[in-house]
Amino acid sequence: MAKFTVEISDTEEKALLSEMVSIQDWASNVIHAKARACIARIVASEIVRMQRDPTIDTIPSSKEAIMANAIVKPAVSGDFAEILPKT
Repeated sequence: MAKFTVEISDTEEKALLSEMVSIQDWASNVIHAKARACIARIVASEIVRMQRDPTIDTIPSSKEAIMANAIVKPAVSGDFAEILPKT
């Protein structure tokens, strides 16, 4: 299981606390929500791929099993350039 630590300045902390009760809870919730969205996207894509593959007889019934066998291409820094607003 991965663990992440982020350091912010006192100014950043003060600003964030003007909009949220717990920075830790907010950051944790954002990461978990993003992970759920990525899992849903990958699982949906894998199900379609497996349905189209005549060599696959059975499709795992859980998202965990599908994710365990999925071949996922790691993102690279340029992957997000197209979706970020142009400045």
